[in-house]
Amino acid sequence: MIVKTITHADVKTGFLKDPEFRRVYEESEAAYQLARLRILRGLTRQELADRVGMTQSIVARVESGRANPSLRTPWHAVGPPG
Repeated sequence: MIVKTITHADVKTGFLKDPEFRRVYEESEAAYQLARLRILRGLTRQELADRVGMTQSIVARVESGRANPSLRTPWHAVGPPG
């Protein structure tokens, strides 16, 4: 019996061929990146909220994808990756 190894990239590429999956994936990417950068910077949601002048609950909703931030929201407070 031959077992083929399937990588995460292979699975992701396959799923992204589905237009509905791609749409949802792309809509959630910004929320994921915000949460990832916040965590990499060692910030709590409250600390990020204080930096950008909003409440912790709004940051939580944005990170979960339940709210969409304005382009004018100062998310630069998280800083660039790396």
